[in-house]
Amino acid sequence: MCWFVTLVLPDTAARDRLRTWLHDNRKAPLHEIAPAALGRSQRQGEVHVRPALFYCDCDTLLGAELADAGDSDWQAERARLVKQAAKSRWSAGKQQRWVEQKLEALHQRSTREAERRQAEDDVPVWLALVEASLGELGMTQVGVLRHFYSGSLDNPGAIHRGEDAVRSGHETALRNLPADTVTWFAE
Repeated sequence: MCWFVTLVLPDTAARDRLRTWLHDNRKAPLHEIAPAALGRSQRQGEVHVRPALFYCDCDTLLGAELADAGDSDWQAERARLVKQAAKSRWSAGKQQRWVEQKLEALHQRSTREAERRQAEDDVPVWLALVEASLGELGMTQVGVLRHFYSGSLDNPGAIHRGEDAVRSGHETALRNLPADTVTWFAE
């Protein structure tokens, strides 16, 4: 269960140009996410790719701010822990205390990891990818999607996709990237 930020490209030719640029400028491979894994969330002709810059984005600036108790990943974790506690023979009060302690420990660990990785501000890296795509790679638009994958990149779970368009202020848009929304960047 991880947060991943992926690029949404208009076509396979764009993917090939980006792969070459990443290899030349960042020495990073580009992984394509299988269309079957994305199901109906992938539009006709789109290609979803993941630059291998980080293992996942849970502890990067684009993913770290999602470590809020109100987010769906924390709600899913709470549901899992409640289900696990219900199997015990504990009283309801003890079950609730146990769940709260586990969530607090997870939140503290997530916060510590995010603080540790804050020095690795990933926004400039993604900004460079977006601007290179729109500039020297000749794309008219490039999308960025932040999604919580409940499995692997080949099994992302349901993506309930919205869309936004950004023509200026690319860095600000990246720093405020909403979950499950393809943010389209254009010149």
